[in-house]
Amino acid sequence: MRTDRWVIAGALVLALMLAGCGREEHEPPGVAIERIVESYAAYVDDVAEAMTAVQDAATANALAVRVRDDFEPRAEALIESIVGLHEVYTEEQIREAAGTLDEAAVDARLTGAFQRFEAQVDRLDAQPRLQTAELLAAMQAWGARMDRLAAQMQQGLGPGPAPAGPAAPPGSREWCQQMLHKPEAQWTMQESLTFASRCIG
Repeated sequence: MRTDRWVIAGALVLALMLAGCGREEHEPPGVAIERIVESYAAYVDDVAEAMTAVQDAATANALAVRVRDDFEPRAEALIESIVGLHEVYTEEQIREAAGTLDEAAVDARLTGAFQRFEAQVDRLDAQPRLQTAELLAAMQAWGARMDRLAAQMQQGLGPGPAPAGPAAPPGSREWCQQMLHKPEAQWTMQESLTFASRCIG
């Protein structure tokens, strides 16, 4: 009889363990959103830091390789993490959690990251010898991915309204005017490059 009790007890423990295995515990939506925002800011910081290494054509081309091999896949991973929020939480949970974020702290963190990034863009823009064809091509492709990431951040995390009407074509007079009203800390690399080549001069 004693063996039967241990067998039954063991079977119950096993059944309880198996019942719990199918369920995946998720962090609270606010924690997930804070993690994504911090990952995004750290990502922008990493790109800015990598840009500081550009001192000549060889290091510019090395950055181009890193942009393609490291930074583009990381942008895609961030986009996927935002999309994943919508697979785990309802729109209402996401909106509610996003509304509880410390907006001033989030804004300060992202603004600081983008200011460091923009400082490096300005440094590279001021030195045409560092703007190799490889780097410009990599940054242009990366800029398009960053535009997608920024849109996903806005759409997926923020309750902000969708832009009204079609966007002005990049480089057009209307687009240049719109960019003058957008904080530079929020500009993507692609927007910076387009603004520099089409709106100045």
